[in-house]
Amino acid sequence: MNDEFSEFDGEGLEDHLPTRVYRWKDLDGEQAAELWAELIAWVSWFRRRYSVTGSDAVIPPCWYRHPVAVEELTALMVSHQSAYTLDEPGSELSAFHVQWLWLTLRGLAERAGYKRCTDVKCSFKAPEVVDDPGGLEEWISDDIASRH
Repeated sequence: MNDEFSEFDGEGLEDHLPTRVYRWKDLDGEQAAELWAELIAWVSWFRRRYSVTGSDAVIPPCWYRHPVAVEELTALMVSHQSAYTLDEPGSELSAFHVQWLWLTLRGLAERAGYKRCTDVKCSFKAPEVVDDPGGLEEWISDDIASRH
């Protein structure tokens, strides 16, 4: 064995690997395209594998139009990948199902706003978000000014 590598134990290897970003707001076009492709494939597989059509944990065909669904399904996909790709799997496989999967799916229709969506019609309407509903900037400015 080459002496140069004989004492290598893998420690610090993670420091040299590129970090994968899953925050949609931080992705450039190429990264978003890659994540969309991965997420679409995973959700398609997931809907068939877990039969989550027509149940209380439904994921409708229009899931991609619902920003909350995109965020939470991305998190489930990453959690699933993490649980199933460990070198030495353990309780993570069960934890994914018990702690994350079903709890997330049960309330997702309400949170994502697709409770009234059907296989042929999406009822999503983006809510109007007001960032300063009446004095936020003034409140923060006053708070900062009052601190000495």
